Amino acid sequence: MKVRALCSLFLFTASFNAAAITQFKPAVLNAALLFEHDPTVGNVKHSVQWIRDVNGKLRVMTEVRYDRNGCFTHINMVDKENTRIFHLVNKEGALTSFNGQRITGKINGRCEITELENETGQYTLNYNIRGLLETIVDKSTGEVVERYEYGNSQLPVRIRNYQDNTDQRIFYPSGSAQFVDSEIVSKRGESTVRVKQSCSYTVDGNADKCSLISSANEEYRGSILFWVSNHETEYF
Repeated sequence: MKVRALCSLFLFTASFNAAAITQFKPAVLNAALLFEHDPTVGNVKHSVQWIRDVNGKLRVMTEVRYDRNGCFTHINMVDKENTRIFHLVNKEGALTSFNGQRITGKINGRCEITELENETGQYTLNYNIRGLLETIVDKSTGEVVERYEYGNSQLPVRIRNYQDNTDQRIFYPSGSAQFVDSEIVSKRGESTVRVKQSCSYTVDGNADKCSLISSANEEYRGSILFWVSNHETEYF
């Protein structure tokens, strides 16, 4: 359903760095999975996230506004790396977009996106008993396009996209009572890309600054990309 370029790997890796005890609101986490931005804990009202390259050039900016239930009302993304822009509005269960990529959909009372349409097709979305995104299904064929697998926490440990033929495994090393760093290993055919991240966190428990390093080499040698992400969060 989505073209997962290297930038998407950076976004994903920066997004899921919490230990099992951290409880995201399912609506916040699901939106972060679908629209590739960082989830936040607490009664968040407004978040802004930037990703810059080693020279300080802005690569990605994502702004999200929420209601008091943790349901997003607006998501604005400018992704210069993949030439992707979208401005989403959630109004009374109807998802629409303007000025960029065309995205529409339906949202139920639990703030679960049940139907989604974009430039690649029409999809239905299913959730597990914990309210977390589990499968994305092609509406015309009934085939599963993307599947999310979880461990004992809210965070996905594997994401398989059958349309793009990608298989992503996410590892969360233990050792922190609040947050841990993570590594994502993404395979597509014979190609493998690895991304490691390390973050500092605010007293509220959300990511502040993160460094992200990516390589096709298991030992992170040779060709390496290094980016930095920053976050600002406003609460109710």
